[in-house]
Amino acid sequence: MINKTLIFKFGADGGGASVFRSDEGKFIETGSSGGMLDEDEDPIISWVKEFDSFEAWWKDFKQQHKQFWPFFYPIFIHSDIKAFIEKEITDFHSDDEYSQPDFESWKDRLESKDTNY
Repeated sequence: MINKTLIFKFGADGGGASVFRSDEGKFIETGSSGGMLDEDEDPIISWVKEFDSFEAWWKDFKQQHKQFWPFFYPIFIHSDIKAFIEKEITDFHSDDEYSQPDFESWKDRLESKDTNY
């Protein structure tokens, strides 16, 4: 049995994902999306992906979601990655004036002392 530690969890309308660090040092994303409409138009899709580092996972996450990642809902941010996430928020820039996130929910999660998720 592989022991895993939750590192990051986010939600979005109709889905979300969790990222775990395994005892072997791999980062495993489990997620699902769909199901908000009928099953034919919006089937539920589940996945599991593995990465060598959190940074590799984050790169994939940003490539997949482009400038829209800030609009997801952070649910849990492990203390080990808070500085990394804070830098990503600080460095975020969008040329689209209509997609400027306020990062309020992200900052709330970064300030949270909750370690029991």
